[in-house]
Amino acid sequence: RIHDIANQQAWQGVLVFISARNKKKGQLIIKNVSEFSLINLNILKLNAGILKENATSQRVFNQSGFIHEKNDGDRQIWTKIYV
Repeated sequence: RIHDIANQQAWQGVLVFISARNKKKGQLIIKNVSEFSLINLNILKLNAGILKENATSQRVFNQSGFIHEKNDGDRQIWTKIYV
C-alpha cells in the first residue's frame, strides 16, 4: 500500500507472509511497489516504518535499496530516495 502521498514523498506499507521456500518474493514485492511509485506516481522518496524487533523486514527493505534513516519510538524509519 502506498499512502500519505505529498510533495513527491509517500509511505510504503507492505505486509508479506513468506514461506521458507519463497524468501525472495518479499524483496521482489517491495522493489515492484517502489518502482511503480516512481514511474506512475512520480514519488521520489519512499518511507517505511518497521518495528525495531522485526529484523527480517529490516533486512528485506535494506536489500531492496532502503536505508535506515532514524528511530521513532518502537519503530525504525527506512527510506528510499530516487535522485
